[in-house]
Amino acid sequence: MYIYRTMRAAIINSRQSKRPLGTDAWIKSTLKAVECCADNGYDVVSSIGMNTYELLTYAIAKRGIPMILVIAGSAEPAEDVFSIISNFNIDDAKAEFLFLDDVDKPQKSRLKMRDEIVVSMADVLIPVSIRPGGNLSKLIEKYQNDKITLNDFMVPYDESRGGYKEDYSTQQLSKWTTGNNWNYLTHWTRTSNGKWHREKEALYYQAVINSFDEYARSGKATLRRIINEGRLIASNRHLHRNVEAVAFTGLSPAESVKLMKWRPRLVAMNFEPYGIAIDKQIARQLGIRKVLYGSPEMYNVLSNADRPFFHSLGEIGEWMPEQEFRHLGDFSFNEIPRDKLKIIVKTDAEVAEFERITSFEVLPLFEV
Repeated sequence: MYIYRTMRAAIINSRQSKRPLGTDAWIKSTLKAVECCADNGYDVVSSIGMNTYELLTYAIAKRGIPMILVIAGSAEPAEDVFSIISNFNIDDAKAEFLFLDDVDKPQKSRLKMRDEIVVSMADVLIPVSIRPGGNLSKLIEKYQNDKITLNDFMVPYDESRGGYKEDYSTQQLSKWTTGNNWNYLTHWTRTSNGKWHREKEALYYQAVINSFDEYARSGKATLRRIINEGRLIASNRHLHRNVEAVAFTGLSPAESVKLMKWRPRLVAMNFEPYGIAIDKQIARQLGIRKVLYGSPEMYNVLSNADRPFFHSLGEIGEWMPEQEFRHLGDFSFNEIPRDKLKIIVKTDAEVAEFERITSFEVLPLFEV
């Protein structure tokens, strides 16, 4: 049970980059502010739902600082408490949860209410990276006469981070990609704007804190993880409920590049030039099947064995319909013969790096 100690602090950051680096000024300064709270015996009011709050929540949990978490829009508080404690490695004896009764309100109003409660509950405000004229800037101004404000950790708000969109159409493909002898199914990776599927937030935010010039969950980092674990982890993205699968494409690398498009809604590329290619015959033997496309009515007449491989023609998918394949569940590949699997990286400069962690052949997609 959380026991109130002396004073509560709110370490405040405006919205930041979706792909933070440990070298970002706001992260370094936030961690210093956490140490300040530990040294002064302050409890900390925080939340989840944004990487600024979540990194802070992880940092105060790791440091063993008592906390109050303000949670907006939860329909199942008890379930959420268990999940949050587990995912952030929180000592439940040092945490109290405040669930706002705002599930049915628009998201924007929920988040504004959440921010105001975080600020209003604190005795000490510690602004770090605040967008001028933004909601948090206005809240700090509103409450500044009623609170102690520590400005020791402030850094300029940086709006320049972004530019995630890539254009591969002008890149020169490597010579091995030419010809019509491609006999592989390929799983391409992409950058995750947050933790990997099934990953705990604690692992993600520690990786972010440790990162330098490469975002911790980039497409390249994802390929590195896949190789180190010897498996592709299934997800249910774009699939029916209770179905998790790994997606592959039968398109050649040269054809796949044409589909590496920016998706504004996801703030991410469709997929990126890092992948694993598996011989088609081996793929069939290991249960990888071609996707069945058709009308929604078709799903109802399919057998239970075929339904997980169905995809409606009325939906917009990531793959060319006639070239998508799936493996149900995680896909392990360490037992595949060395000559039946290839690793694809973006450029020749990355080949040696990946050859150090795999015995499979590593091929660069583009020429430098």
